[in-house]
Amino acid sequence: MDVRCRVFRSRVVDGVAMSFGAMSHRVMFLIEVELDDGTVGRVESWANYPSWAWEERLATVRHGLRPLLIGAEIEDVVAFHGQLLRRLLPLGRQWGAPGPVYQAGSGADVALWDALARRRGVALVELLGGPAHDSLLAYGSSLGPGDVVATAERCGAMGLRAVKVKVGFGREHDLRSVRDARSVLGPNVRLFADANQAWTVAEALDMAGVLRDEGVEWLEEPVADDRVYDLRDITQASGLALATGENVYGTDAFRDLAASGAVRILQLDLTKCGGVTSYLAAVEAVEPFGVTVNPHLYRSRGSRVHRQRCDVGSVDELAGVGRAIQPLARRRRSPAARRRHCGSAHRARHRRRTES
Repeated sequence: MDVRCRVFRSRVVDGVAMSFGAMSHRVMFLIEVELDDGTVGRVESWANYPSWAWEERLATVRHGLRPLLIGAEIEDVVAFHGQLLRRLLPLGRQWGAPGPVYQAGSGADVALWDALARRRGVALVELLGGPAHDSLLAYGSSLGPGDVVATAERCGAMGLRAVKVKVGFGREHDLRSVRDARSVLGPNVRLFADANQAWTVAEALDMAGVLRDEGVEWLEEPVADDRVYDLRDITQASGLALATGENVYGTDAFRDLAASGAVRILQLDLTKCGGVTSYLAAVEAVEPFGVTVNPHLYRSRGSRVHRQRCDVGSVDELAGVGRAIQPLARRRRSPAARRRHCGSAHRARHRRRTES
């Protein structure tokens, strides 16, 4: 087995900004895993923030992932994923950067699952048990902090019946953004808000009530660090549903959030939480608590790409980048059953190869 990376960067021209800082470039960090039979699996790894994240990701893949993947024969992706994290997470803790290690490991895991699906000639969603829904609600994301009216008008023209407004830019600015979105889209469009961990607990307690009164249905990442007791205080005081999870790592952390009653919506990100394997394990862990799982995904969609096969460490430039949000549908088969099915299939294929 071999692993390769490609990095594409393009300067932002659409004014993307979060409460913690503006995005100067969109980054597409692609990881390719090639199996011994030539099957190639691909995934885009998270590398949008900070601006040097793609450089860190190259180093992590080159020095951390690649030595563990080169020449490995992987018969069970789930088992290998566990081995990978056990090797790398202790280093990440010493480094003070478990997040980037999880993100790199997520890339390897999703690429391996993609390769497995391609080798079997099926879509990944079918390998995981098939789609559970014919359609899902789509909402327009990232209205604000500027051009809220124009963005809302585009969302309305697309027929979207829900939008998410960026907040965390000051009380008056946030209220204006929410009210502008409501004014353009009307009373029947659902409003959500995302603070990107902008506030102190006191600020979040104040703003959550204000947003609730403006008709916002749920608030995403009001405070930093996703501490359960902070989130519980906010939701109990305001009655506003909270969402979080895109910056949470580890099945135990998701289970604790779900069990606390502090969060109603968990937003696991495949490219950050540990890939398909960790995603399915976390979904199974939180299922008894009745929370909603809305997969988070913030990735790039390239056009006019200068394509070139690169060794680990090479950089290409991307001429134009857009964005696509696409959730992974919940599978019909339970996560535990899916893991048993895939593990058995791996072992059966290995036995057939050995016997032949």
